[in-house]
Amino acid sequence: MSGGPLFTFLTAAYDAEATLAETIGSVASQSSGDWELVIVDDGSTDRTGDIARRCAADDPRIAVLSQRNAGAAAARNRAAGVARGRWWCVLDADDVIDPRFVERMAGFIAEHPGYGLYSCSTLMRFPDGRTSLFDDRPRASRVVSFTLDEMLRRNRLPVTTVFSPDVHALVGGFRDVYAEDYDFWLRALALGVRHIHDPEVLAIYNVAPTGKNAARCTAAASTAELVADLAAMPGLPAATARLARRMSEYYSASCDRWALESRLRAGDRSGARRAYLRCRDAYLSRWKYPVGLAVMLLSPRAFAALMLRRAGEAREPAGPSA
Repeated sequence: MSGGPLFTFLTAAYDAEATLAETIGSVASQSSGDWELVIVDDGSTDRTGDIARRCAADDPRIAVLSQRNAGAAAARNRAAGVARGRWWCVLDADDVIDPRFVERMAGFIAEHPGYGLYSCSTLMRFPDGRTSLFDDRPRASRVVSFTLDEMLRRNRLPVTTVFSPDVHALVGGFRDVYAEDYDFWLRALALGVRHIHDPEVLAIYNVAPTGKNAARCTAAASTAELVADLAAMPGLPAATARLARRMSEYYSASCDRWALESRLRAGDRSGARRAYLRCRDAYLSRWKYPVGLAVMLLSPRAFAALMLRRAGEAREPAGPSA
């Protein structure tokens, strides 16, 4: 790594012509210039490659690679293959970082040596303009380390989490799964990598406008598989393996729960009692499912009213992403 920059940003870009310039601009405007940006044009069919190459022509710290479309995981691993930084950070082609990101994270790493994963607070920006913190718990408002068990219950690390090249090698890179960043963090923690969190808000994660149940179900099914894989890892503590298996069951059952809730919102209560019985594993709370079952058996109409009234309360795990 001698002679390389402090940070390498790994950017997989596919048909990102509408957002890539802003993403690159957020890196170019860093208060510290000790960085490089490696962009992999993952078989884009729009002007993504042209935009990347134009920016690279103006700044020698930006490198552009091209490949046939192979997915975000493959593109990130391709970027990692040429990265020279002492610390790496995935930066999606539609996200942005604060101008102080490199300077602040470099200082945070220096103040807290010995960790392999360094996260920061991140703001989620929704298509309608709303914003919220990726992790808005009071626990995330201070310097803290998240455990593997905590991460199994819900992903707490944004995609812009900084990691060392050694961690990438230990984990074996990003796997070709739907939630490749969540999978990467889980496997790193399971292999003994230590994490620490900086509460400073230093990145903006743009939430894609895909709130359809089909997309949620794809994510849930993929997460169920990767968590089941984790449960089978050698050397995992028995309690953590049990939790991983339970969370795999949760994600597998979540699609049925979302489908039922969607039907109830639309006023369709046909077969609601039988459908609710199939959703048992999609409720982690010890009291929420049995209370709901009592209401559902009494009256699906009353259950629907209660569900709508409680919408937005009492978070269930959000899984691989927010």
